[in-house]
Amino acid sequence: MSDLNTRLVFLCKVLGSYDNSSDGINYAFKCPSCSRFGSNKKKLVVHIERGMYHCWVCDTRGKSFKTLVKKYHPALLDECSRILGKDLKITLVNEKFPDNNISLPSSYIALANTQDSRDPDITAVCRYAVARGLSYNDLWFYKVGTCARGRYRRRLIVPSFDEGGNLNYFVARSIDSQNKRKYLNPRVSKSDIIFNELHIEWDHELTIVEGPFDLMKCNQNATCLLGSSIGVRHMLFKKIVQNQTPILLALDPDAIKKTHEYAKMFAEYGIHVRILNVSDYEDVGSMTKKAFMVRRNKAKAWKSMDRLYHMIDGIKSGSVF
Repeated sequence: MSDLNTRLVFLCKVLGSYDNSSDGINYAFKCPSCSRFGSNKKKLVVHIERGMYHCWVCDTRGKSFKTLVKKYHPALLDECSRILGKDLKITLVNEKFPDNNISLPSSYIALANTQDSRDPDITAVCRYAVARGLSYNDLWFYKVGTCARGRYRRRLIVPSFDEGGNLNYFVARSIDSQNKRKYLNPRVSKSDIIFNELHIEWDHELTIVEGPFDLMKCNQNATCLLGSSIGVRHMLFKKIVQNQTPILLALDPDAIKKTHEYAKMFAEYGIHVRILNVSDYEDVGSMTKKAFMVRRNKAKAWKSMDRLYHMIDGIKSGSVF
């Protein structure tokens, strides 16, 4: 029996049955810290090669599985030491948190309050917002703004607020196509940001899009990735798993491969996933709100076979996936 199999057998002895692993290394068990009697949900993920563990519900975590055995099954501690060994202890990457001192530019002006402005730059930003399909209500709801002077002049600013109403990020998009720096954003880790968290209801289906302009075309219970990437270390992923929030993935058509990868990732943690068809559009931001709602209503639940069919289609078309 290989070392990994020996460890897996020992973990079953300690924690009971596990969910099948897609990579043969990360296995999910019932968490001894938060799992309720009679529940079959397995949210404690153990890396059997390195020994670290993490529960996505109660956030119980450790660098070595030995600490978990010591707390809940001390009688098996000696056996655990023989099987796991000292070499399995690792140093986890320190968690990063958003900069609490982040603030909007000092000359920030809410666009909803600039309807009578004669400043040509502010007027140009307002015209750009209208051209992007933003309504007056959108300007109020998303607190969209701009600056009359400084480095954020002639930029449309979309702020984001955390669940406590504190500013946690903002996107400043240039309205001038010739500007080489299209975006000016705070230097904080995007993986620590849940964009639009203030308006999220975690017990309802959450729409996930790529950028803020996509966000303004979909339903209000939504957030954006500030790009096209999300992983198990992202705060958004952790919050979704913790609340078992169903999601609707509405990424750009050129991110279909990632869409299926993320759907699979979420599904492995018991999350119900639907995928919105964005084909025939550049992105959700280029849709009308009505068109989005029509496709949202038609979105179907993702199944594991969907990813396989996509891969097969990729082979037939000669694309690399």
